[in-house]
Amino acid sequence: MPVPITLLNLSIRRYSSKTVKDSDTSSVGYETTLPYSVKLHPNFDHRIKITSKGKNATPRGERIAPMRAKGSIAAAVVALLAVAGCDMFIDSGTRIARAEKQIAAAHYAAARVELKKALADQPDNARAHFLLAEAALQLGDGAGALEELQRALDLGMPPAATADAMARTELAVGRYQPLLAQIDGGQLPLQEPVRSIYRGQALHGLQRDAEALTAGNLSPPYT
Repeated sequence: MPVPITLLNLSIRRYSSKTVKDSDTSSVGYETTLPYSVKLHPNFDHRIKITSKGKNATPRGERIAPMRAKGSIAAAVVALLAVAGCDMFIDSGTRIARAEKQIAAAHYAAARVELKKALADQPDNARAHFLLAEAALQLGDGAGALEELQRALDLGMPPAATADAMARTELAVGRYQPLLAQIDGGQLPLQEPVRSIYRGQALHGLQRDAEALTAGNLSPPYT
């Protein structure tokens, strides 16, 4: 229902310089200022346009100068906080399980992120250190992988569980002599034929190719 303009107590200023009277029945545009008792959405400027046809002018709301920037920024901040808040409540076990799936799918960078977050809550989780070593190795960080593997061993992970990863990491960082010593000394409980393959690769890295060929009946490129 049209609201008489006199009931809204609006202060009216016509866009032109001509004074408008109540008897003016032409359709003209006005810029008006609402009284403070009228509540509008905070994103909208407190102005509306009306079309005047005498005393029964009908206000028609219009977005003249909306403060959309503030609303958009606020909405974005709320969304980011919601995402961050949800992430904060994920337990370490869930993160480690996620990381295992990500490693299986070759998403090593994502797995590393999950594992570092898990270790922030549980720094003595041997499984997390072991998985982080695998992610680091695949991302080209052999030194980091070696450190994480040693940490996993120090925290009680069985040598048999880390043997294959340790051998691959030792080869990746060029630690051929330590790898050979660990294999021959039994510190890396590898099963055949994997043991002979890694031993042959270590010998090849030491430029002992003749021994590498006989160590595991290998042929170039010693794999």
